Amino acid sequence: MRYRVLQCASGTCKAFIGDKCGWRQKVLTCEKNELSDIYQHGRHLTDVASPRKPKLTREMKAYAEPLKSLRMKPNRI
Repeated sequence: MRYRVLQCASGTCKAFIGDKCGWRQKVLTCEKNELSDIYQHGRHLTDVASPRKPKLTREMKAYAEPLKSLRMKPNRI
């Protein structure tokens, strides 16, 4: 058996002023048959999910393609 203890890495919980997030998760994995048991303890400070990173749209990619051939750095595009 192998186990991992995970802590909250949510950006919204980190931004919450006053306390540390008490959510924990333990994952027990059997190395022989690769089955896992997951246990959770505690609650998050906020119920709101972290904002997702913006993704490039097709229009953005089409705009960046000619600039890439000019060897412009990504922060300049």
